[in-house]
Amino acid sequence: MIRFLNGRKITTDQDQFGFENRAIRYGDGLFESIRIKDFKPQFLDDHFVRLKSGCKTIGIETGDSLKSIQNEINSLAKNFQNAILRLSIIRKPGGKYLPTNNRFDYIIEIQEFNPDLHKSTMDRIGIYTKNQKPISDYGRYKTISSMLYILASLFAEEKNLDDALLQNTNGNIIEATSSNLFIRKGPKIITPPLSDGPIEGILRKQILGLKNLTPYYICEESISESDLADADEIFLTNSIKGVVSVRFYKNKIYENIFANFLKLKILELN
Repeated sequence: MIRFLNGRKITTDQDQFGFENRAIRYGDGLFESIRIKDFKPQFLDDHFVRLKSGCKTIGIETGDSLKSIQNEINSLAKNFQNAILRLSIIRKPGGKYLPTNNRFDYIIEIQEFNPDLHKSTMDRIGIYTKNQKPISDYGRYKTISSMLYILASLFAEEKNLDDALLQNTNGNIIEATSSNLFIRKGPKIITPPLSDGPIEGILRKQILGLKNLTPYYICEESISESDLADADEIFLTNSIKGVVSVRFYKNKIYENIFANFLKLKILELN
């Protein structure tokens, strides 16, 4: 693991997180997980569009700083054929719940990634129902305060599932612990709308952009548990894992026809 704080390389024995750090105290910040493939960060412009919008939503002032960070990431990526880069944006120290400084510090972490070890299918998923995700204007961004996703991941491990699906406070199923959700019913591809509260996924955006490039009808609609049961296909997407087919929900076996099509199509997009 290689880390950079505000553009300066740091070692593990250096104090990265002071007592006033707002990520530790309040979960006050955002992050982006970016796949580096063949020495190039994938969908980098889209990541920074989402990051800039997220910063504006939670009141972090970026000015022109994000452009220089984007250039820094492009430069760093040239040293890695396959890696995962995490960019964390943390509001500067000061204040309690009310910040006294709305500028930010940033941390870049880079870890080697072996795509050959990644599974393109998963066996079983379930629905985490103990806690629901509130619908909010910041819920579409990847915030550092991720307790709901942690608890859902622990639930999946306890139940021997490969992943867990989350519900919003209306009871609609909106996403998995680290991925967007899609289902297929015949020729219709459905993913929950942002108004239901899922993360505004980078790969989700690319798939919605394929509306005129496939014979399937791709749309945004709320998804219920009965929709899962009626679906012909369930798959999950994120910018690191790509497209992952789900084989089972409860006792039903699902197809992977459109997911396999997507796996090939995504290679052409970036």
